[in-house]
Amino acid sequence: MASDYYDKVRDFHMWYGERQREVRRDDLARFRAKEKEVFLLELDDRLSRFENIPSEVGMGETGLFIGLFDYSDYRELEAIPQSSEARANTALRKLAEHLPVPEVLEARIRSAYKSATFFPPE
Repeated sequence: MASDYYDKVRDFHMWYGERQREVRRDDLARFRAKEKEVFLLELDDRLSRFENIPSEVGMGETGLFIGLFDYSDYRELEAIPQSSEARANTALRKLAEHLPVPEVLEARIRSAYKSATFFPPE
């Protein structure tokens, strides 16, 4: 009896969640678009601080991509040497999985990776 009840509750929650996504599809699409805009503005701000304020030395990938990358993303990046162009390429590829990256922002990220002060001192 408990198993049947559990199955019915689970099925209801699955149906309800799907129905909410259907009903709120347009609102969710607008939210996702705004969320991407916010992340791009945050990236721009973080890069600006790194480029203009000496105290931002060593922000690294964690400081730049916080809120976008998860633990597995950072682990994958850490497996690539910091000085390697492949590391910047991988970070940009991962970033593109989350949102479209304007060319200007891509160039600034590549520049940060080339900077001697981007990564925290070891």
